[in-house]
Amino acid sequence: MDLLPATVPAAFGDDRPKAVHAAKRFTLELATDRAQFEEGFALLDLEFGPRGEMEREEVMSAWFERGSLSPPDAPIQARYHMVLARDEHGTIAAVRDVFVTTDRAANLSVVLLSHSLVLPPFRRTGLASLIRAVPVPLAQAALPGAEIMLCAEMEMIRPDDRDSVVRLMAYGRAGFRVIPPAVLGYAQPDFGEWRDDALPIPLLPIVRRIGAEGDHSIPRARAWAYVAHYHAAQSCHCDPRQIAAIRANAEKAFAAHPEDPVALLSPPGHPAERELVRPLLRSIAVRAYPKAWQGTQPLGDPDADLHALALAWSGERIRDKG
Repeated sequence: MDLLPATVPAAFGDDRPKAVHAAKRFTLELATDRAQFEEGFALLDLEFGPRGEMEREEVMSAWFERGSLSPPDAPIQARYHMVLARDEHGTIAAVRDVFVTTDRAANLSVVLLSHSLVLPPFRRTGLASLIRAVPVPLAQAALPGAEIMLCAEMEMIRPDDRDSVVRLMAYGRAGFRVIPPAVLGYAQPDFGEWRDDALPIPLLPIVRRIGAEGDHSIPRARAWAYVAHYHAAQSCHCDPRQIAAIRANAEKAFAAHPEDPVALLSPPGHPAERELVRPLLRSIAVRAYPKAWQGTQPLGDPDADLHALALAWSGERIRDKG
């Protein structure tokens, strides 16, 4: 499979000459055997494991070995993929893993973005632009000719969590927008043990429709597809009780907002853009969810949060690590 189509890096808004140079230096390979998976997993686990952002190896290994994660007659089919980038010496320079889900009846191919890692020696080489481009050819190969959506789950903005701001701005530069949490009510299942006291984790639903990046709204059916496709992938390893609760909450919120198309929120380009930051603050967005899901941390005052962000980011510029 060609994972380096020449037109993709430019479509992501990246530095075109840098991306072209990286495409000559690095090769991208779809992991197809156990050794490749173990190489990639070890690097991802080293980076994301300490943060609690990795599944157990046996779980991810099962995804890799199974091929299809869905029953043969399921309307949405899900598969797990891992991609490795190597330099001219064969050294792994980056790893990315995703779920690709397809709905033939809706002519829709969706990539659920998971982990993305460019190793420190290879940052600022243009490799990040190639890794960002990988989901598109994977989606095209899964269902040729279909509409493509890229989806991600994102933490709500908190003044004391720098990454929550940096990541959201990066998604915005890459053409993603946010489906309002009050409209979709999506949350992530707790990926830990199947405990009776486990609760869903409210997150911002981030989406990019390939070819429609300039749109400020999304067809209602495509907004709901975000939930349906995530659950198609998660049903193979998550507590069905949590998935049922998340779906029920999402259905209730969605029914209360019947507009079609659904207006999208634009991520800020800088924390100083208060009108874009405000609806994405945890102190505002999480209020749309059941109180039990909101966690134990106080919500805080939105105006105070905006003031804290302005102070923390005063005069600072964001650098691209690609």
